[in-house]
Order: sequence, then structure tokens, then C-alpha cells
Amino acid sequence: RGTGFMGMSGPLVVKVGTGETVTSDEIGGAEVSTEVTGNADHVGDDERECLLAIRQFLSYLPSHSGALPPVAAPRPAALDTPEGRERLRAMIPDASRQAYDMRKVLALIVDGGELFHCRARYGANLITAFGRIQGQPVGFVASNPQVRGGILDDKTARKARRFVELCDAFHVPLVFVIDAPGFLVGPAIEKQGMVSLAGRLLNVVYAASVPKITIVARKAIGLAYLALCGRVMNPDTIVAWPTAHFDVMGPEAGVELVHGKDIAGAADPVARRAEIMDKLKAESSAYEAAALGLIDDVIDPGETREVIVRTLAKVAAARTPGFKHRIDP
Repeated sequence: RGTGFMGMSGPLVVKVGTGETVTSDEIGGAEVSTEVTGNADHVGDDERECLLAIRQFLSYLPSHSGALPPVAAPRPAALDTPEGRERLRAMIPDASRQAYDMRKVLALIVDGGELFHCRARYGANLITAFGRIQGQPVGFVASNPQVRGGILDDKTARKARRFVELCDAFHVPLVFVIDAPGFLVGPAIEKQGMVSLAGRLLNVVYAASVPKITIVARKAIGLAYLALCGRVMNPDTIVAWPTAHFDVMGPEAGVELVHGKDIAGAADPVARRAEIMDKLKAESSAYEAAALGLIDDVIDPGETREVIVRTLAKVAAARTPGFKHRIDP
């Protein structure tokens, strides 16, 4: 911070080439590189902090793709205790539009509450982080409802794709936690090449051959549900909390698109819209999804760590190291 710089040119070259007066920080300082361009994964206050971060990052990975990730000594997690399970239950609001801190949720799940966040400042509406489950490294891809409601956009698509590729290349199991209202829509986001970015993310998630575990926390809407390892992406386990609901698009938009004429022609349009919304809410619940086979089970949030542990144990024998692919930056 304050000394690092990453750019194709410096202030003098810019001044000569365009006539603009800019600083190195404005071109590619720590804040620009971690928040705007995503060229840097982490910003540290000094060299010591950066070196410690590098060591922590590497501790989750094998030294090469021909080995499995190193397993550390297991440490207890908050979810191993009744108090921790109750804290998690209390943390998730019933109202689907009410925000909560997904980082705190993940900290309750992992060994010792310790996470290493990758690109934390870039596309902050999605979390990509390493943690351990009974000593075994796992990579978390999780919605962050505290930032823009957890919606997916161009930055989060790039961020998730690169992280999934990294974990897959080095045999780190992936845990997806979904609470996403969909992808951002509109002319502005389409100009970022959203079709291509979303397509690449879908392809990478589907192709990943590491163990994949999906937890649907609340909203699993449209293409975001698929991009965050929905059923068609062949996760080894996919479960939902009772607060989860599934839909092909946001319910408000869906009601207008499918039932617009019915509502407009009703004697009381407001009451008719509310009636349809209540029906759709019941039909999109986690229990209906389980009945249709779209998920394996509906679980108490306090059981989340146990589900991850059981799945990792189930697939352990099938994991074989070896070179898979390079990682596209």
C-alpha cells in the first residue's frame, strides 16, 4: 500500500502521450489494482504483511499439480458446538432482502474460524476464500448479500472463474454457498461482454473435476444458480437450508412476465398479484425443490459442516493428482 504500482505506463509517459497529469497510484496503485482492475489479489500495509499473506496462501496448495493439497492438523470449528450452530441459525434473516455477513457465516464453518480471502476487494459481492475442514484445504465461492445484494456481474464472473480454475488445477475441493438474486442486467453490463464472461464461468464450473459441494442458503435465481454450481453442474452434494428458494428469475419480474394480463384484468389487481406471489413462494421453497429431486436434502444450517465433512470423506478415494490445465488470468 502506497508503494506498489502495476501499469503499462507511468505518469511521465502518460503526460507526453495524452497530456494528462496523473499519479502512479491513479494509474495502477494498490487500490486500483485490487478494487478496479483485479490485477492484484491482495494489498498489504508493508512487505512483512505481504510475505505472511503469501505464506498463508501457499499453505493451502500443493507444491505442484502432481500432489494433493497438504492436510494440516484439524482444529475445531464454531459449528462443532451447540452455541456455534445457534449463532449461525440466528445470523440468517428470514426476509430474503435483508443482508447479512457471509464472511462471518463461513468463519463459523471452517477450522479455527480462519479464512484466507482472495481478491477480497474486487467484486466484493462474491467471496472467494480458502479455509480448512478437519485440516483439509477447501475453496469457498460464496454470495455476499452485504454488497449489492450478492448479485453477480462482470467482476464476480471473472473472479469466480479464476478461483475455480485455481482450485481445480491444484485439486482443492470447492464449496459453493448460494444466496444470489441473479446476474445484473441492462445495457451497461452487457457492454462488459457479460454473455462471454457468464459462458466461460459456466464452462469452468461444469468442467471442474474436484469435489464440489453446494449449499443453497437463500436465493438461487436463474443463471446465478447454475453458475454457482446448481444441480446441472454435477456437484457431489447439493443441499439447501430451509430459508432457500429457487426460481428461473426474480419473482416480481416472473409474475409480470407470465401473469401480467391476468393481473391487469382482475377486479383487484393488487390482491391478485399478492395471491400469485404467495403461490409462487410456496412452489419455489427448498422442500418443493427436494421433492422434485433438484437438491439432495434440506438441512439445518448447523449441519453444514457435517455435510461437507461427509462428502469429502465419500469422494476421498477417487481423488488423483496430476496436471489438468493452466490457469487463465
